[in-house]
Amino acid sequence: MLKVIWNYDAAPTLRARLNALANEGLHVEVCPEHDDARLFQLLADADVLWHCLRPVNAELLAQAPDFKPVVLRGEVIPRFGVPPYLRFGNLPLLWLATLCGFVAIMMRRRERELPAAASV
Repeated sequence: MLKVIWNYDAAPTLRARLNALANEGLHVEVCPEHDDARLFQLLADADVLWHCLRPVNAELLAQAPDFKPVVLRGEVIPRFGVPPYLRFGNLPLLWLATLCGFVAIMMRRRERELPAAASV
């Protein structure tokens, strides 16, 4: 099981969500950012430090012998053009509503004509 420290205050609903991660193999300990003593205690056997808003300095690294700082990076791929809604607006929706209305009117007319044809 991966041991994770959430280094920030967490509301009860967030704590419940973090505790639910135990089903996925993550044991999350919530440690408020002002509780340095508990943070240093938890760092001794933690694998991951989430939501760290403080600088990671030598004092912090000395408390966590297995901790390796990692920076997550991502790439942004620019997209060109406009999405379909900007291109067509409400026009497809209006056409669909008109078609549905037309079909409803035709079915209603056919429904009224059927009893008269059956009596002949």
